[in-house]
Amino acid sequence: MPNVPAEMGIAAEWQHNRTGLITKLAVLAAVSTAATLVVSKRKKRRSRRRATNRR
Repeated sequence: MPNVPAEMGIAAEWQHNRTGLITKLAVLAAVSTAATLVVSKRKKRRSRRRATNRR
């Protein structure tokens, strides 16, 4: 099983470029949150459309 943090060099990044690592993680968190919100909104819209079409 691969060790993704070790392969990405997170330990070295933390020691030598802490602000860069924090920025990368913040951007990753923001993009992941935005993608999750977009997908969940689409699911809600589809379920609403299906409910109104059944009537």
